[in-house]
Formats: sequence, C-alpha cells, structure tokens
Amino acid sequence: MLDLSTKVYANNHQKALQYALAAFDLSRKSKDEVSEAISLTTIADIYFRQGFYKKAHPYYKLAIELYNKQNNRLMLNNTYQSVGDIYYKLSENDSALHYFNISLRGFQEIGSRLGIGSSLLKIGNVYWVTNNYDKALEYYINTLNIYEDLEYSNGLAKIYINIGLVHYVTKYYDKAIEYFRKSEKILEKTMIRKF
Repeated sequence: MLDLSTKVYANNHQKALQYALAAFDLSRKSKDEVSEAISLTTIADIYFRQGFYKKAHPYYKLAIELYNKQNNRLMLNNTYQSVGDIYYKLSENDSALHYFNISLRGFQEIGSRLGIGSSLLKIGNVYWVTNNYDKALEYYINTLNIYEDLEYSNGLAKIYINIGLVHYVTKYYDKAIEYFRKSEKILEKTMIRKF
C-alpha cells in the first residue's frame, strides 16, 4: 500500500493519501509498528507537501513515539526535523529552532553527516528569516563544510545560493556574486548530466 501511495503521489494526492491511510490501518491491525510508523510519516508528508501543516503535525508526533520506541534513530531525527519544518512554515521560529536542534543533536549522536548538514542548514534558514544574518552565515558555512566533504552537489548548489544571499543583503556584493557563480556552475553540470 505504501509503495502505491508513493507511486501515485505525483499524479493524485488524494489517492496517495487513501493508500497511505489504508497502509496505516493494515499495519495497526497486524500490530506491525515498523510499518505503522512509516505509514504515519507518509501520511504526514503528504499533508505537508499539500500545505496542510497542522494536519501533518499529529501524524509526525505519533511517528516520533513509535520511532522512539523502536530506537530507530535515523527516522526519529528525520521526523523531528519534519516537525521543525512545520513550525518554520508557520513562522513559529522558536519552535522550529527547538526541533531542528533536537534533530541536529540526534544526527550528531548517530554520526549522520548528511543529517547534520541538513539540520545546520535549516537552523541557518531560521536565522535568515529573522534577519540574524551573522548567525545564518555561521550555520551556512558549517553546512558548506559538510556538503563539500560529502561532495553533495545538490546541497552545495543550495548552500552557495544561501551564502550568496547573506552576502547580498549585507552589501558584500562581490562575495555574493562569487557564491552565486559557484551555484550556477554546479547547476549547469547537474542539468547537463540529466540530458
């Protein structure tokens, strides 16, 4: 059911949600807590992508309980990050920071460099929207260092843009252009590879 939900999501959100809810119901009836947690996350993700953040929230919270019980640290931290994303979208920045920091600590504990980079980026974004550009830049640079170590092209393209924007709004235009060009180079390479 979850596979069906994922496959039809791009074309039909309602049908994807129906499949995810059916998968949740089946997993609950069969007492399969692993599938239940994944189903809850899928339901929440579908609501989130549609902009129904408050509908997504309780499903993520239930998934957190199950991932905690299962000691599935990777999914637990990803889900904490998703709750942070909800608060970020709702402009509840203190709550967003709280959950992003929980996910950051969790990713650090399990040694997930990509997760650490993602959490740092999201924390930087909160500082960006609150006009705390020095703090945003600090987190973006830390993210950049991780993404460079991982040679994570998609992440590098995004973080170069974010760093460029900080330099732009703080009137360091030459630096801004430098980072925008770095992003452009990566985007050109990845676009060429896709064709």
